[in-house]
Amino acid sequence: MVLRLVAIGVGFIIIAIGVSGIYYSYVVYPTLIPGYGGSEPFLLSQYNNYSLTLPLYIKSRVHVEVYGNNTFNLMVDEANIGRGKAFSFDLEPGYHKLTVSSEDLVKGVFQFRQEPNTRIALISAFVIALGITGIFLIAKRE
Repeated sequence: MVLRLVAIGVGFIIIAIGVSGIYYSYVVYPTLIPGYGGSEPFLLSQYNNYSLTLPLYIKSRVHVEVYGNNTFNLMVDEANIGRGKAFSFDLEPGYHKLTVSSEDLVKGVFQFRQEPNTRIALISAFVIALGITGIFLIAKRE
């Protein structure tokens, strides 16, 4: 009886590990961008000539959002994206150069989100299925 309860407890621990893996894959992993994390604040002022260049190397597709409290120009890889207070676009894997510039003081932020890691999610789903199967097999032995 005690061994059965321990085995069921281990099954629930295995399920919890699988759920943690899925949480990591879909919530934590998308914010892990090498060098910058999930976001990078910027300030365009007279001290940086109202311009900032952010070099970026990414290994997977990344969704980028750029926000500012004032109007600014955005360039991606020397291509002018436009002038505004907010931009949203996707970048493919590789080297990129993001440049923001303005004539006025601007406080803003770059936000990065990469695609979830499907390999971790699939392994986690398998671990959850393994834990559920183990619990049902132990409960069925009664």
